[in-house]
Parts: sequence; structure tokens; C-alpha cells
Amino acid sequence: MQDRELLQKALQNKNMMVLYRDDLMAPETAGIPVAVENELVVLHRQTNFALDGYAALRTGDITEAEQMDDVPFLKKVLTAEKVYDAVKAPGFCCRNWQTLLEGILARYDGWAAVECEGNPEESLYFLGRLQKVDGRYLTMKRVDALGNWLADPLVLPLDEVTLVSFGDRYLETFRKYCK
Repeated sequence: MQDRELLQKALQNKNMMVLYRDDLMAPETAGIPVAVENELVVLHRQTNFALDGYAALRTGDITEAEQMDDVPFLKKVLTAEKVYDAVKAPGFCCRNWQTLLEGILARYDGWAAVECEGNPEESLYFLGRLQKVDGRYLTMKRVDALGNWLADPLVLPLDEVTLVSFGDRYLETFRKYCK
């Protein structure tokens, strides 16, 4: 995979990348790779010239990887804003969904957003706290948009998961004020 080589290079050089997953009709994801594995790529997410949390995506879903900071102006801004200096790995193994989710349980108190993207009619988004992970399933206590905990935990097959977000301002703020 040519994109995997580009991602490995971006990991080593801290290059800002945009990843596309056209087959899922999912939005692009921008950030600096902090883990590039056989099954997953983890980006330290970038929005508005600032790093904010992490996004983990399946490598097999990536249809194109594009380097953003090969444009001199963007490189200048990212350098001046010290974005490259702030890049750090999440601090745990990200080899596959199980190891990544176990790391989120240990380091982020289990708080994550889990997505199962397909076409726009089938895309699912779950927000809450992971409770258990094994090689095939994750169990999550979900919270609704009003900050209320849903009674029944979600049990989701790992092979349906397409993206996991964690450690970002949105999740941390939601967690802080959740009832």
C-alpha cells in the first residue's frame, strides 16, 4: 500500500495528513500520525491549527492519504503555532481495536466516541464510557445528547467499528458535565 508508506514517513517526520475513506462516504480526517499499524492508524487530530484529541481509523478503509503541510504557508503556520511541538502518542498500544480500546479504558477512564460508518442512512455514532473489551466485542455505557445515561449498555462487534475518537475537548467537556 503506497499510502501506508506515506503514513509511515508522516509518522517519522510529524507531517500533517488528511485521510479519506471514500468507500464509507465518511468525512476526511486530518492530523499527524502517532501510530501506523497493520489494522489501525491513529492521528493526533488537528482542527483550526490546533491539536485536539485522537482519531483511530482502520487502515483498510483509507482510500487516499494526502500530506497537508507540504504547502509552505501551512507549514509556516503549523510551525509558528507550535503544533508540531505538541504532537504526542496516546501512550498505549494501538495495534488493533482491542488494544486501543483497552488503552482508552486505562488512560481516559473509558471515555470515547465510537462510530460505525457506512452510508449516510446507516452511520452510527455512540458516545460514552467503555466498560469492557475483548477480542470480538466492546461494551459501552452510552450517554444521550442531553447528558443522560442510557439504561442498556451497548454491545458492539469490533468488526463494525470504523472510527474511535478519544482525548478531545468535546469528550472531556461532555464527561465533566454529564449528569
